[in-house]
Amino acid sequence: MKKNNKIFLIIIIIIIIIVVIPITRNKFTQVVMYLGKPFASVASLLASDSRGFLTGLTEISSLRKENSDLVQKLKSINISSVELEELRHENEVLKQQLGFLEEHQESELIPARIIGREPFGALDRIIIDKGIKDSVRKGSAVVANGAIIGRVDEVFEDQSKIVLITSKDSIVQVMLQKSRTLGILKGSLNGVKMENIPQDTVIEDGEAIITSGLGGEIESGILVGWANGEVSYKSEIYKVVDVEIAEDLNKLEQVFVIK
Repeated sequence: MKKNNKIFLIIIIIIIIIVVIPITRNKFTQVVMYLGKPFASVASLLASDSRGFLTGLTEISSLRKENSDLVQKLKSINISSVELEELRHENEVLKQQLGFLEEHQESELIPARIIGREPFGALDRIIIDKGIKDSVRKGSAVVANGAIIGRVDEVFEDQSKIVLITSKDSIVQVMLQKSRTLGILKGSLNGVKMENIPQDTVIEDGEAIITSGLGGEIESGILVGWANGEVSYKSEIYKVVDVEIAEDLNKLEQVFVIK
């Protein structure tokens, strides 16, 4: 009897194990999945953020390259624009000199660039890149935009020094174009003046002043500037006129030596 009871008990235990263990296993699995759900969410979020971060880095790199390319293109456009502007300026200068040659057909011009100036901003002398090897001669007139700006003072092998009409060392034989009255153009710290004008000469403001050709070194008819009012007194023997010169000597870049 007792033996049968033991057998019955064992059968009961086996049935319980068969029924309970799967249920427990399912519950355990559910518990583990429930507890692990937050960690899975965090992992998923981190993975998503990592992909977004890497994508962001790629986009930043692409934008930087695009920006660099645009900067280079802009620089290229700016350089082309500057070169075009310089060519236009040079073309305009040459056109003006062509007009001068049409008026002075006997003249031959030697183009030259300014490579040096007097220190401290004095409008006294400049240095050009043409000299003896280019047939430049001492005393020759130098013009810019059809107006005289000075004369050759010293000549070297491949450059020359020009004394400007604003210099106190400059003297040019000139005349009033309308009245044909002769005079002398002199530079000074107080500006350019036309001197030695007879007192009975009627001078109009704005009257053109041109070279007279006296002395032989500088040909006649080259524009100097315009009369800008008398600065002398009636008691003086000669009149003195302030002269507005035709060319801004501060902006000179290229000049022409009359050969």
